[in-house]
Amino acid sequence: MNIEWAKELTGAGNGIGRELAKQFVQHKVTLVCWDIDEKGNNETKQMLEEQGYKNIHTYKLDVSNREEVLRVADKVRKEVGEVTILVNNAGIMPCKPLNEQKPDVIRKTFDVNVLAHFWEKEFILFGLLPYKFIQQVKDFIDTGLDPDD
Repeated sequence: MNIEWAKELTGAGNGIGRELAKQFVQHKVTLVCWDIDEKGNNETKQMLEEQGYKNIHTYKLDVSNREEVLRVADKVRKEVGEVTILVNNAGIMPCKPLNEQKPDVIRKTFDVNVLAHFWEKEFILFGLLPYKFIQQVKDFIDTGLDPDD
């Protein structure tokens, strides 16, 4: 099967997300980077382009906002095409005991770390329904598929 692989990576602006981006581009995929940190996301893209990689697209996005996810997803479909693999790396981890957390921080943590998975799956699954395959990668796990096969 010859598939044009497009990986969509959340939280690509720094940390594990940036490291995953470095790994993915080595497989000559089209890479769509989503992050709320626009500056960090653009730095990831610039760093990869300086190393000679192409087909990297960045979008500022708050994954906890369903309407924003669907709006940006529509933009990605128009500008890049369908995303075939989703790596949901975005997450937040407030480092305080629960009894010291403010309600708005607890809500944001839940929105980013739990609900965002549903909004992103909605984007991916509905876009891929016409295909005979659906491939989702979750929480730092890559499938090991070679996009050149």
